[in-house]
Amino acid sequence: MNIWTELRLLLAKILGIQSEVTAAFFAVLALANEVVWRTMSTDAWVNYKGFGVTLAVFLFFGINIFRLSATHSVEPRSGEQRIPRSDPGGG
Repeated sequence: MNIWTELRLLLAKILGIQSEVTAAFFAVLALANEVVWRTMSTDAWVNYKGFGVTLAVFLFFGINIFRLSATHSVEPRSGEQRIPRSDPGGG
């Protein structure tokens, strides 16, 4: 096992995160935060934290939720028809 695999497993265990990819994502965000904080102005760092991190987390979890639902969606059995949802507007 190489050092990166061991590091990802350790991060997943420490953070209590089940997915190594999620642990690695947050480790990269932490590293990027340190780089931006130490090399750029306070205004740039605040913009990075307010917009960059928010967008990155939104996209990361949005893509993962889409992949998860596509992978584990339940298809109707053969011969069954999907029941259409009722209109919540009552019309």
